[in-house]
Amino acid sequence: MLAAKRKDEACVSFLLSQGADVNHLSPDRWTAFAEATRNGSIRIMRALLEAGADPEARAQSDWTPLMHAAYRGDIAAVELLLAFGASFDEISARDETVMLLAAAAGSVSVVKRLLQAGCPPDSMWAQAPLPASSESDKEESSEESHGTLGQTRIERAYKVGWTPLMVACQVDRLEIVTMLLDAGANPAPKSPMLKTALGTAKENGRTEIVEYLTCRLGLFSSHLSSILSPLALQKNMTSPSWESQAAAKRADTLSKIPPQWRLTDDQLVQAKKQRVLMGPFIQQFLDDDDIFITAKDSSELVVSLQKGTLSAVRVTTAFCKTAAIAHQINNCLHEIFFDQALERATHLDAYFAEHKATAGVLHGLPVSLQDQFHVKGNDTTMGYVGWIGSNLGVKDPEQVHNMESQITTELLSLGAVLYCKTSLPQTLLFGETKNNIIGQTLNPHNQNLSCGGSSGGEGALQALRGSTLGVATDIGGSVRIPAGFNGIFSLKPTPERISYRDVANTNPGQNTYRSTVGFLSTSAGGLELIFRAILSKKPWTKDPAVVPIPFRQDIFNEYLSRANRHGTTKRPPLKLGILWTDGSVQPHPPVTRGLVMVVNAIKLAGHKVVDWKPPPQSIGTGIHLSFLKADGGHDIHSHLDRSGEPLIPDLRESFQLRPPLGLLEYQANTLKGLDYESAYSDYWNRTVADDGQIVDAVIMPVAPHAAVIPGKYYHTAYTEAMNLLNYSAVVIPVTKADSTIDVLDKSYTPQNDLDKRNWEAYDPDVYDGGPVGVQLVARKFEEEKILAIAKVIYSALQNSEVDADGSCAVL
Repeated sequence: MLAAKRKDEACVSFLLSQGADVNHLSPDRWTAFAEATRNGSIRIMRALLEAGADPEARAQSDWTPLMHAAYRGDIAAVELLLAFGASFDEISARDETVMLLAAAAGSVSVVKRLLQAGCPPDSMWAQAPLPASSESDKEESSEESHGTLGQTRIERAYKVGWTPLMVACQVDRLEIVTMLLDAGANPAPKSPMLKTALGTAKENGRTEIVEYLTCRLGLFSSHLSSILSPLALQKNMTSPSWESQAAAKRADTLSKIPPQWRLTDDQLVQAKKQRVLMGPFIQQFLDDDDIFITAKDSSELVVSLQKGTLSAVRVTTAFCKTAAIAHQINNCLHEIFFDQALERATHLDAYFAEHKATAGVLHGLPVSLQDQFHVKGNDTTMGYVGWIGSNLGVKDPEQVHNMESQITTELLSLGAVLYCKTSLPQTLLFGETKNNIIGQTLNPHNQNLSCGGSSGGEGALQALRGSTLGVATDIGGSVRIPAGFNGIFSLKPTPERISYRDVANTNPGQNTYRSTVGFLSTSAGGLELIFRAILSKKPWTKDPAVVPIPFRQDIFNEYLSRANRHGTTKRPPLKLGILWTDGSVQPHPPVTRGLVMVVNAIKLAGHKVVDWKPPPQSIGTGIHLSFLKADGGHDIHSHLDRSGEPLIPDLRESFQLRPPLGLLEYQANTLKGLDYESAYSDYWNRTVADDGQIVDAVIMPVAPHAAVIPGKYYHTAYTEAMNLLNYSAVVIPVTKADSTIDVLDKSYTPQNDLDKRNWEAYDPDVYDGGPVGVQLVARKFEEEKILAIAKVIYSALQNSEVDADGSCAVL
């Protein structure tokens, strides 16, 4: 018993080997197993159970081990006890039950596991009959407050008729309220204080739960007639607030995470305190197999799946588990459909076993999607509360959860496994990731910083290795910014290259400068893999907006052959432009250092670099923005109005409702856009004059900062001008901000107010550890070219002798 109390596994093992009485009861009525359960020593618990310990043995407190584990919120102990036959039907001398204690602990994972094991959601006992439930809610809301539920009051309350649902309301755990109601818990009973679950939530100021129960009570009409007055009934049958809808959606998403992958409340608190979530922190929740598989890039995984050295189920399980942990610590998912994914993976393994061949070039490869792409059986909210449980905000039962984007169909036909959809900002038109459903997604490299947007959830998930390949969209930098901010790779094709058919979007009727489907990956090879695979399905045959251009291997080979595998030139060398600044906003020191590192690496590799000074990109951005705002915000506000949710504060100035742009002004802006495209193209063409060789691609910042401090993204011209031009672009990771190197240049004189605002936002200590990527740009429909050049440049960077400060011995 003392060894168990001290958590001394070796001593326990020795004593058991010597025949110690495993069920010995001390004078104060404790057992070794009770001690091990109380302090959460799982390995000692298992050893004692395997040696014959009684899983129902009660300790001095009269609680069974399962009760102790439930009240501790110890899901591992609960799992172990249930596996060894512990009963959830036991009752303590104070009439406490396991479910009641789990609810009091506020442990979502334990409550969910107990429900799965068959524990009744109304598991409670009362020494006195419950009060009549016919009094009105008006009576119960007028009762005086009884204060916060401490342990003494919990124990007293259990004896006189509290339900787990009431306790969950008291301790403010909406997820538990949702699960109990879904499992059939009755909201009608009243406590001795004449409070139903709803009344308990009201009394204690649990606003989200009050809103949620108000919504849910409409589903319990058979009970409501005996609980509520006609007036109260009418009130509770009205539409729920947007807050309650968002809360219910969050709870529903979390409920789809298997209990064995749920983190404890203490672990979640620990995650919030971390600066860095990647590497050792997230890996402590994974096993070696998970880490081994998710560390591979998509190209490696495809080879292993094709050879049969890894099964689809094994790979899918590893990525689902990692994604589940990632979401709990980082808030990066909108939709979870792990069950669908594992069912598909099982089917693919069966196919492989029967046919000795794969079902496509992406056979068994998990692919994540930004929450714009429709997957049958799942919501597509695009960050709008009013889209929850609907089809683009319309609750048509024939359409809800029945749509499938063309690219979704193509991915499935290639053998991919779809398993989750990632977070994005309300409206899509924001360089960070924040909406009223899930709140904000931060950066796993440094939680003081943003993960970018719009596909910020995708970037964060890949940084945490919960995905190695994802599909998203880009209309102003939305795949490039998250790639740069999260230390991964991305490809923004020209819009008409990949199908956008049946993809949800903001302002879908604005086709002058269109959004494009793009890709994010943990490797450059992953971008090539998925781009080549999608084009092999000939998307232009299903979507007339797609140009009929297959993957052009000859162009890819031509530019890849300009260097060896280390990036060193093989004549002729690449000629690359370098944009140090757009002339409006000077990049912060980490970004400038990143550009220097790339330029010095490719010079050392023998390639040419020339300064790039095109028509001002701020002009192109201004023109582009005029199209994004041309409808005066009417499309955005029509979706907000479906739930009554407000614009997030960051967007209220930019997208407040205004009159739409007039036709003549719209046409004038179109001409300005065409003029800017022509001017930029003419500048590019003139680069041939110096040496007879035209610039192959341009290197430029992704943003004027590394992954940005939330709320301080002031200038998007580095990415957005490329959308006006419809150019192809790849982002590669380069370095991270380093407070010891990237000191603030106090002598710098800002060029304008915006530049001053950006420069003053730089804090070396806050930015420390923030990823820095660079953008590589080619012209329209030059995706194969820029993919090959990206490989060359990244190889040169990886194999160069350039130091972290950008310096090198020889140039």
